[in-house]
Amino acid sequence: MSWRPYNETPADLEREEKARLYVSDQWGVEVTKLSEQLYGIDWVLHRGKEVVGFGEFKYRLEFYNPYMISLAKYLKLRDLADSTDTVSRLVVQWMDKGTFMHRIHPGAYRWATTHEGRMATWSRWP
Repeated sequence: MSWRPYNETPADLEREEKARLYVSDQWGVEVTKLSEQLYGIDWVLHRGKEVVGFGEFKYRLEFYNPYMISLAKYLKLRDLADSTDTVSRLVVQWMDKGTFMHRIHPGAYRWATTHEGRMATWSRWP
């Protein structure tokens, strides 16, 4: 058993599934949900048997800048990008602001920069 309660509700899983299907469609990849307990992240992105990246999905009720994520989660995404020479992605959906994605490239050793109060490394999805 984990040291912390498992907090994914059926509504959370439904939002994640919609995001997973959207990512799959937009990037032309298969997105497979991983065991959080075993891998510590949500998704592996692949084309057939070739792994092309990893992903984490978060849903937030309110937008706040800067966005915060656990250091362990970010380091896991970064380490997977480094060790597999792929790009990890953090996908965040805010109830009131839409869905955004942050790419974590191999060798990325800083989180995100701000420019005029805005997150400069985030990409907005429609």
